[in-house]
Amino acid sequence: MSKEDTIRTLVLVGVILQILFVVNAFIGVLFLPAILAVSIALLPTPPASEALAFVTMFTHFLIGLYMVHGILGIIFTFLWFHWRRDPSAHRTGFIVTGALGLVFGGLVPGLIVLIAGRMIPREEKA
Repeated sequence: MSKEDTIRTLVLVGVILQILFVVNAFIGVLFLPAILAVSIALLPTPPASEALAFVTMFTHFLIGLYMVHGILGIIFTFLWFHWRRDPSAHRTGFIVTGALGLVFGGLVPGLIVLIAGRMIPREEKA
């Protein structure tokens, strides 16, 4: 297997894992409010209105984080899958989006793509 094939395979693994992270994020958006509502309903005494307001704001914050995670994950997935055809032309793109993917898109997929980007040899200037 050539080095280019190895890079393509690493990027493909990163794309597949990123898809799993995106699905997880959107499932979290769907189930988080329901889980919190059931948890509040099972409390022995009803919480005060201030506590409910805090829980509501915190839930909206978490839903926003999940949505940002999911949307950025989708963007990274499409970019990586498109760049996979010609990895040597997108060395910097793999490194930058891999580093951003470490923070925003999922630790493992971002790390794999970052490693794949670092494996691409630099082009020598003539």
